[in-house]
Amino acid sequence: MNKIVVVFLYAVLSSTLSYASIEDLFFKRIENVRSLEVCFIQKSKVDQIQENYDVYEGKLIFKKPLKFRWYYTKNSKAVVVSDGKFIYAYFPEQNQLNISQIDNSTEIFPLISLVSSRKDFEKFYAKEAINVSGSFTEIVFRPKFKGSMFKEISI
Repeated sequence: MNKIVVVFLYAVLSSTLSYASIEDLFFKRIENVRSLEVCFIQKSKVDQIQENYDVYEGKLIFKKPLKFRWYYTKNSKAVVVSDGKFIYAYFPEQNQLNISQIDNSTEIFPLISLVSSRKDFEKFYAKEAINVSGSFTEIVFRPKFKGSMFKEISI
């Protein structure tokens, strides 16, 4: 009986959270993340003329502060690695290696930016919507500036 009451109280309390509280709760939960390993699906269009999206799959392994390995397992062999100071992007199809220094103006992959620093993430992205459907909550962010590599981030 105690468990049912606790679950019921939690459900009632969580259903009364405001959207601002949902966003704050989300950031509070991820601020203590020290390492992360996720599989991802990326949909991309190179230009507006292109009708269909190119779909890529891959894996991200991340460890604070800003150390990561981002690689693709479908439709690309590109690998992006960071030692926390520099980003090394290798594109084997073109036999090309790009090296860039990380600074406060660098737009890093949104997921990495998100778990690294809320403040840094919010420099580049603004919350557009919070969609709640049953027990599922989605937060949608859009870039704050034109020319971003990303159109939308949905978490």
